[in-house]
Amino acid sequence: MTTTTEEPIGAARTYRCCAACGIDTTMIRGCSRCRTVGYCGRDCQRGHWKDHKRVCDDAIEDKNLVKAAKAVSKNVKKAKKAGMPTMTISMTAFGMVGPGMPIPDGVPPNFSLKQAALLQFTTGGPSRPNELGNLQYEACYRAYYDDICESTSIWMTFFDHPYNYEHAEHTCGILGTLATVYRQRATDESNKECKAVLDMEEEVLKRYRRSSIGANRAQIHCCDAIEYKMKMIQNNLAFQLGQYETCMSLFRDLAGFEQKYNISYEEQNFLFMVEAILGKPPNAASLGALTDYEVREMVMAPLKLPTGRQRAVSEKEQQRVALLACAGCGKSESTIRSFKAVHVANQLFFVVKSVNDSLGSRKEDLQHKQKVEFQRENNNALQKHFGAAVRLDEQLYVDVSTRDKISDYGADSVHIVYEY
Repeated sequence: MTTTTEEPIGAARTYRCCAACGIDTTMIRGCSRCRTVGYCGRDCQRGHWKDHKRVCDDAIEDKNLVKAAKAVSKNVKKAKKAGMPTMTISMTAFGMVGPGMPIPDGVPPNFSLKQAALLQFTTGGPSRPNELGNLQYEACYRAYYDDICESTSIWMTFFDHPYNYEHAEHTCGILGTLATVYRQRATDESNKECKAVLDMEEEVLKRYRRSSIGANRAQIHCCDAIEYKMKMIQNNLAFQLGQYETCMSLFRDLAGFEQKYNISYEEQNFLFMVEAILGKPPNAASLGALTDYEVREMVMAPLKLPTGRQRAVSEKEQQRVALLACAGCGKSESTIRSFKAVHVANQLFFVVKSVNDSLGSRKEDLQHKQKVEFQRENNNALQKHFGAAVRLDEQLYVDVSTRDKISDYGADSVHIVYEY
């Protein structure tokens, strides 16, 4: 039996109403064990415990899984920062897979692509504002996705085995992240690629769902959560493309998940609209009685927001995942950050070769004068190469092959070290 404890001032308003009697009061206190629901008093909490126990146990199990995943991610990040090599060994239904080991029969030949993608997915972590987080590993995810497309029957047979359910789970997360990159990029081509990636994720999710039949609650909840996230991306893509009928069919499933797992009001993306827009209680009965007109009203609600807040994809999101063009040759990136960032004015170092060592103490002065003169004379050449004036601290994204072209400037008398 769980008990209610006093929470800090302000925390009581986190819960919309008592989970047992439905009363709306500022005196709601949260379940001290899971913090997912609140009660107006001890009697309500005791009376509701029979219904709440399973949800409470699931929430605790989920928190423990998240805590363990964060610990793994933290340790891997520490190892990377310390320069330690990272080796991935995976258990499958057909045997162990790792560097230098023979690949067991039944395991896809390019299984290492899945291991590499999972390592980056795990260590990417949640992003701070304006940072990419695990979205930055698009190239790694794309290589894995391309291999699944090329060897679909091999991979799907592998995911069909119930003991490989964790690999199906990981793959859904990786494909969902890749789909998010394409959706946020919001071009015609990226929208098509987002749809293709989501279709592949749906195929993998079917196998994960079959493997979860009769499994423990944590696995079933995880499977439901992955489906929820996938459908959320599908919903956002459909809204982005103006396919509101698709959004309507997805809305019921998405709001149903939030109601089933008692997602807090602040974390809801869909269920809160039932109360906020329709004025109805956000429960299973209300969801079951929703008409198509009411669902459409909630789906279309974002379009009624003030101008500038209607965009399906924010400008910040779009800029964050946009593909850059090389400042030298104009070539476009194939994936996020495949070109390197360069601070041109700060990181071009000139070493004069033509100064004779016999000049002694005058050598350094002459080197400095020649370096300044070289920089002045070649400024036009650099500007021509980059198509713009080179300013101090200017950050450019340059294709790796550009380095050799820049090194050719003044090659007769000067050696240029070009740093990234």
